Amino acid sequence: SLDSPVLISRLVQIAIRALTCRNIEQIVNRVTLTDEQLRTLAQWLQTYTDKDGYRKALIGERCFGLQSFRTPGSISSDIGEGKILSALLVPMKIVGLHDRDMLSYINLMQDYIDALDLPLSEGLAAYEAIIEEFRKGNRAYLLTNILMPALKRSYQLEIRHVADRRVAHTALAIERYRLAQGRLPQALGELVPSYLNAVPADPFDGQALRFSLLVQGYVVYSIGEDGSDDGGTERNRESRHPDGTPKFDVTFFVER
Repeated sequence: SLDSPVLISRLVQIAIRALTCRNIEQIVNRVTLTDEQLRTLAQWLQTYTDKDGYRKALIGERCFGLQSFRTPGSISSDIGEGKILSALLVPMKIVGLHDRDMLSYINLMQDYIDALDLPLSEGLAAYEAIIEEFRKGNRAYLLTNILMPALKRSYQLEIRHVADRRVAHTALAIERYRLAQGRLPQALGELVPSYLNAVPADPFDGQALRFSLLVQGYVVYSIGEDGSDDGGTERNRESRHPDGTPKFDVTFFVER
């Protein structure tokens, strides 16, 4: 864990890269780039995949968690709360519950790390199952419940980062196709093999990325973490599903 950012740094890194993808989207909408410029941007997106970055971040998170078991008062920034927490743990240590709590935390984090070996589209379901299984019989584990980070949400952001990169990379391939052919493709399959080795998969469901022609331009998109194909809906405050959850896809629009 020493050669990679811990979890919070990983999330900052993801946010910065997401901004970069948005900047690429703005540039492609405003400027007609050369084939060389498009290939350079595409190579950059492929270079910064950092496949094991999230795994290392979880390992780092686990290290911090284990340290919190050794010095539980450090969990809260409030001195009073830290002392109260330390006092509550005294009887737990006497009866051995503290050690079982720590073992539970280790196993929980290892389950999260092992789930990263699954295809991305199956990872979120695995995370939900891990959380549900833990909540069934581990409510007595005080520190694990406190420390258990919102890893499902952070993993959603990790997968969205993959989606951002893939839709941007695909859009750059479309622009290269447009330069060479003088028109837009009718389907992403036309980009293979000259501009893409294969049509990229949507990391949220394992299906091919979606592509739609617009009156002017096109949109490439992933269905996003809600698992619903919303036709390339951009994120905004008004777009919501009937249950009130946000309704949006991970999109790359080119409207020219």
